[in-house]
Amino acid sequence: MSSMSVAQPRAQRPQSLVAAVVLTLVVTIVGNIIAFFWLDAEEGRSVVGGAIGAFSIGIHLLSLWGLWNLRRWGWILALVLTVLEIVSSIPFFGDDRSWFVAFAAIAVVVEVVILALLLVPTTRAVFRKA
Repeated sequence: MSSMSVAQPRAQRPQSLVAAVVLTLVVTIVGNIIAFFWLDAEEGRSVVGGAIGAFSIGIHLLSLWGLWNLRRWGWILALVLTVLEIVSSIPFFGDDRSWFVAFAAIAVVVEVVILALLLVPTTRAVFRKA
């Protein structure tokens, strides 16, 4: 027999984690497209909005990579980012544009769903072992 070490297989990704990753990816892409093309262009801040959007996409992709590869830091970062997304959406409910309030409401609902998916026992169990 060979004395080569065999790497332990990583835990299986639960469906709740896969759903959280997919939803986060969609929200990140759609949210930043809307923020960059509609909101910032409308208010004349496309350069600043683009920089913030690029940072946001980068940090979200980092957390998604960590989640997908079952890294505990990725799970913690995703939790923090999701809570920040929910909190940062609250001021937009006072906007006078009804479509914008509707978008913020949908975003908050989706972010709450993502948070729930990250906190269900099947997802948490994977990161307790990691």
